[in-house]
Amino acid sequence: MSNLSKHIQGHNPWAIIVGRGAHGKREAAERIMVQLRSAGFQVGGALAARNDTVPGGRYELVNQASGARVLLAKEGKSPDICDLKFEQSAFDDAEQWCRVSGLDVVFVELGKLEANGRGLWPTFVHLMCGPPCLVLAVVRP
Repeated sequence: MSNLSKHIQGHNPWAIIVGRGAHGKREAAERIMVQLRSAGFQVGGALAARNDTVPGGRYELVNQASGARVLLAKEGKSPDICDLKFEQSAFDDAEQWCRVSGLDVVFVELGKLEANGRGLWPTFVHLMCGPPCLVLAVVRP
């Protein structure tokens, strides 16, 4: 993500929540969402959630406005990162979720794929350059 500044100079404001899942990153994002909604802001976006109940599935993307879930990654042959194979359709869905008009704040998850310009990176760049909103990136170091 070192080339981030060349993409977003002079664009939407943003903030980052950094941490591993076990260190409370998800809970911090959820607390911030609750506070923003209580203050009357329209909040949306896409964050990953672990789900060990889906056969072969490990992670889902969750629509932060509606609660809808789609399979994000599962263990598989030809993994993208570690032992996980990512579903492009999940990134396509997330892009649509993040582009909903009228959102004041958009949460987007960034990780190893995005560090390589893949996954939700194009969505993040669009958010930074798109309609006015605050972008909150939830990042795994």
